[in-house]
Amino acid sequence: MYKYFISLIISLLIINFSSAKTKKNFIPNASQQTVNECLTCHFDNEDGNGEPAHLFKKDIHFNKGITCAGCHGGDPTKDDMDEAMDKNKGYIGVPSKAERYKVCIKCHSDSKKMKSFGSNIPTDQFEKLKGSIHFTKSINASTPIADCITCHSVHNIASVKDPRSTVYPTKIPKLCKSCHSNASFM
Repeated sequence: MYKYFISLIISLLIINFSSAKTKKNFIPNASQQTVNECLTCHFDNEDGNGEPAHLFKKDIHFNKGITCAGCHGGDPTKDDMDEAMDKNKGYIGVPSKAERYKVCIKCHSDSKKMKSFGSNIPTDQFEKLKGSIHFTKSINASTPIADCITCHSVHNIASVKDPRSTVYPTKIPKLCKSCHSNASFM
């Protein structure tokens, strides 16, 4: 009996290993990411759980294997700050409010890129936002009233199916109320 049990376990491991290697669009999980020295430095210099590096460890993008450089540019494999944050390597740092939605749409408007990360979410969401009142310029500013981050947050983004998500269905009324009940904003 023991011999059959061991054979079964070995067979299951072989099947599991070979299916993971041949799976089309296999996406590494966070433990299989490339080096991300950004997190090493930021983690050491942050106070705690509300800080970007701490939040990003719980982010869906982190869990899909996307490094900080996926949004901020630069070279996450360098432990020297000047090399990591080299503008010649595409480092943009924290994008301005006028530019930050562009960081999101470079992937989220490209169905091929999204599929490469194992995602089948619609890639027309920016087109819908762009045509809505939320993306028009506010009276006192030259930036849109709302953009991707306004609703989805940043560094701790979760799938819409995850109860932690700011856009989880039962959280939508509270999310809308955060702007629509503010008399000075509306």
